Amino acid sequence: MQVFRGKVEVTLVSSTADVPLIIKAGTSHQGKLLEAGVSFRDGTATDEAVLFEVFRATDDGVGSSALTLQKLSDDSTTLDASGLEGFTTDPSVGDIVHDFFVSPAPGGGHIWTPPRDLIIAGGGRIGIRLTPQAITPTARVYLIYGE
Repeated sequence: MQVFRGKVEVTLVSSTADVPLIIKAGTSHQGKLLEAGVSFRDGTATDEAVLFEVFRATDDGVGSSALTLQKLSDDSTTLDASGLEGFTTDPSVGDIVHDFFVSPAPGGGHIWTPPRDLIIAGGGRIGIRLTPQAITPTARVYLIYGE
């Protein structure tokens, strides 16, 4: 299995949901979400928690750019999946497969490993959405994906 990571850093807007990235399975391969995570660097311990959601996207959103996927495995096969980031209109949220409130304190974060195989069908999409309360923290998010 090939394993890749897509990551991005984003400054969130107070009380506004944001989708920093999605990974889209190639049309000829199904993939698997192996891990998802978020960490913060400029909140405080007294800030309200940020809602972290992993979801299945129903479209690609609008105004995105290609997200570089870093190869973590030692396999020479070419990746069939692609990543997107920098949306002007976020992708539509389908099923939410995980949600968790995370402290935005510096160094705070959350790592989620699905308890069973979370399969992404050929052409399917998986993403992260963050919703801060009355704060504007900077977050680094990532997805680890295998195919």
